[in-house]
Amino acid sequence: MEYKFYVQMDGDTFGPYSAKEILALDLMDDILVTEESMGGTWLPARRFDFQDMYMKESGTVINDDGSISRPVVPEPIEVPSSHHTTDSTNSYSPDQGELSKWNWGAFWFNWLWGVCNGVYWPLLAILLSAIPYVGPFIGIGVSIYLGVEGTRLAWNAKSWPSWESFQKTQSNWAKAVLWVVGISLALVLIGVIVSNY
Repeated sequence: MEYKFYVQMDGDTFGPYSAKEILALDLMDDILVTEESMGGTWLPARRFDFQDMYMKESGTVINDDGSISRPVVPEPIEVPSSHHTTDSTNSYSPDQGELSKWNWGAFWFNWLWGVCNGVYWPLLAILLSAIPYVGPFIGIGVSIYLGVEGTRLAWNAKSWPSWESFQKTQSNWAKAVLWVVGISLALVLIGVIVSNY
């Protein structure tokens, strides 16, 4: 008997996996799993007895006296890291032009943007900016570098669900820049008007 399990994680479906491979994955109880014979019904992993299924799959037999008879397995198999059963954009590889686009979020929010996008070295810019005379120039240099290379750095730093998801996140950072700049200008304008009265 051979089982074919499929696993849903982060909106993607992975598989097929044998019972042995599923055991090796050590799934959390609430991860959704289905088996090919279940007709697309998804259940939490805790509802399956993968150990028993592995024993059936491997031909293991529990004898009447309680002893276990196992077939000889020539070599252990390796669990594949993942097999997509659906066409997912995870495998999308953006070209150099897409990765070279200016990143406004990285430019304006440098270290904050970096922490949220898995790029942690811009945190050093906070310390370096405190150096007398040269600190502000270092800060400006870091911001410009992040503006130029931010898209590439963020794409390589994290495992993104898809290129579209990544672009949406970076677009949200750019919108945040517009809000901050817009609110700042409005406050300056209000301050100028109030100070003239």
